[in-house]
Amino acid sequence: KWRLTSEGDWDISDFETYKANYLLVTKNNNVNNTPTSPSRPNTGDRNLDSEDVKFQLSLKSEILNNIPLIRDLPYVTSSRLWGAYTQQSYWQIFNAEASRPLRENNYEPELILSLGIDNEVDGVKKEYIPRMLNLGVVHQSNGRDNPLSRSWNRVYLEGGFELTDRLSLLVRPWWRIPEDREDDDNPDIEKYMGYGDMTVRWETEDRDTAVSLLLRNNLRSDNKGFAQIDLQQRVFNNPYLKLHLLASTGYGDTLLDYNRSQNVLGIGISLGE
Repeated sequence: KWRLTSEGDWDISDFETYKANYLLVTKNNNVNNTPTSPSRPNTGDRNLDSEDVKFQLSLKSEILNNIPLIRDLPYVTSSRLWGAYTQQSYWQIFNAEASRPLRENNYEPELILSLGIDNEVDGVKKEYIPRMLNLGVVHQSNGRDNPLSRSWNRVYLEGGFELTDRLSLLVRPWWRIPEDREDDDNPDIEKYMGYGDMTVRWETEDRDTAVSLLLRNNLRSDNKGFAQIDLQQRVFNNPYLKLHLLASTGYGDTLLDYNRSQNVLGIGISLGE
């Protein structure tokens, strides 16, 4: 998916899946009817239901490859610049009383410099050496007016490790780009969303079943974190359609809920590889 060798042509219109693309029905145990932040304290009651239809669209496209200077670095097997876009939406489709609103949209464009790394020493793969390094710049916002506006910008370094043929690990520390205090919708977001995340993914040899675990923690004494597990199972012998089960707990299920702890269960389908 990341084209970690120098082989292969590219086209900017050749889209790849990035994160999972899915459509789920979810239930939330702690609905945030009056979201607030230190700089945006005044909100009205939104009269929300605990059930949503949650869908995610996530794609990436290659902008450049075989980048001069970078391609000649030691141990680098590929150098590519990607543009990526992820959108998560939460639709109150069962909430007829409130006219079935979209309660939250999270928009997340990224620019990613991705390097394939030679992780072999004397012809033997070393699991502790990353097979991939990504340097990314990401903006995330919900596109709302104050007082419901939430946004932040980050720079991250992500290492991708092939632990076995079926088990992979992504480790992604980030740094938040500072904002002027008067413009900051969520000045304390790092206290809840932390300073990075980690994803472990396992799949069967035939790729019929895949399980991924996403973890975040604020690395502070109050120990605020987030964990999400996704299970995908191929159905109807179709490699592009999978049953998708989701369970998450903690802070930051959505950007508007960054400072609220919630438990969420979901079931639906994943589309694409």
